[in-house]
Amino acid sequence: DNMGLVICKTSISQIYLKQNRIEDAANLLKPTLPIAQGLGDGFLIAPVYINLGWSQMFTKEYNLAEKNILEGLNVAEKFNLRHSVARASHLLSELYQKTEKFKEALTYTIKAEKLDALLFRSREH
Repeated sequence: DNMGLVICKTSISQIYLKQNRIEDAANLLKPTLPIAQGLGDGFLIAPVYINLGWSQMFTKEYNLAEKNILEGLNVAEKFNLRHSVARASHLLSELYQKTEKFKEALTYTIKAEKLDALLFRSREH
């Protein structure tokens, strides 16, 4: 089914990104995005945008990376997906450091660290 397809391709793309197989990840994510959007589930849509933006950071496509990560962040916030919000915030912090937008980098670093602490505390209970 399409839901399983999106989950699998998103997970595989994340592994590819960690292995520095950027083109492989992007080639998986680009056709997966419209499928995820068609399903209308933020849990599926947010990680595709976030991982696509992450892949674009590697290729120094910073404007596209920012656009996609922010879109993933917006979807994650709309659906209250705290792990995805934290991941997007970490990536935006990194992106803004690379592009020397240090005020924005600090804002997202603080946001990410607050969420990390919240998620850590919720796992302890």
